[in-house]
Amino acid sequence: MLPVAPNGTGARCCLQIGCQPAYHASTSEGETGNPHFDKWGRFIRSQWEMLQSYLPFPLVTNQIEVSAYRLENLEDGTVDLCLEKCVPPMVWSPLTGGAIFSADDDRAVRLRGTLEQVRGEVGAETIDEVLYAWLLVHPARMMPIVGSGKQERIERAVRALSLSLSREQWFAILQSSMGHDVP
Repeated sequence: MLPVAPNGTGARCCLQIGCQPAYHASTSEGETGNPHFDKWGRFIRSQWEMLQSYLPFPLVTNQIEVSAYRLENLEDGTVDLCLEKCVPPMVWSPLTGGAIFSADDDRAVRLRGTLEQVRGEVGAETIDEVLYAWLLVHPARMMPIVGSGKQERIERAVRALSLSLSREQWFAILQSSMGHDVP
């Protein structure tokens, strides 16, 4: 539990690791003492484990970039850590900032073709619905962050909740992004 100032106005607590503050938490009178984070996330496995070793409470999520077009956090053990710790990651840039729709590199072209095929198979209206569904079916319980304020884009993300991808479809999208079969 974090300290509460005697005057009831709350206290601020800063965990310092080395010379840099790692997190800021605040509490105020009447609160449970749970920390409120001002800014944090985007930790790779080693950073997560280091930060957790300094905290008196468990971390409950990690904000990471994951998409069918950006697989780094799937490949480097970051998503595996979320699975191991039962910590659902908040996923930023699930549509790669729109790059998947406009990029002309081999990966993007190949991936769009597979996404269109799966879109037709599952009855989705757009490939962004398939991209969200691809994240949502992952056992890490990913929570995509919709970075748009446009109603139609938010509606597409919501429609993805009703889509069901088979394992074959999920791996077809993964393999398309990787450019080779899963080893």
